[in-house]
Amino acid sequence: MIQNNSFEKKQLEEIQQDIKRNLELSDDELDYFVYYGKISNQAYDATRDTIKILFKNGDLKDVTEASDHLNIQALSKPVNKYYICYPKK
Repeated sequence: MIQNNSFEKKQLEEIQQDIKRNLELSDDELDYFVYYGKISNQAYDATRDTIKILFKNGDLKDVTEASDHLNIQALSKPVNKYYICYPKK
């Protein structure tokens, strides 16, 4: 499962206990079957990456300067999602 907000501790514990009980796992084994975390993606990082536009006249400009149509600020913000992986019934 993946979602925009972090999972509540109670929800994580319920899933872990269900899997532990259904598969008859020890606490050590449970970590191999249930894991969760946060993933992040950033489409454009202006501090690290630059996208250059080559114009017909030979000028080379950064995409943030070249176009007022592209909202580079929106692309440069990281998007965070939260996930949990576990066996389904």
